[in-house]
Amino acid sequence: MNPKKKVKNDLSAYRIYGLPLVVLMGLIALAGIVLAVALKFFF
Repeated sequence: MNPKKKVKNDLSAYRIYGLPLVVLMGLIALAGIVLAVALKFFF
């Protein structure tokens, strides 16, 4: 088993499964920031 090939497979799997996760985390972080700013303005 070629370890380099396994790393490449892991990377492609990460790219497929990791990207939506990163986008989701980014959206959650963005929502948190917007919420914090909104709370600062309203209260």
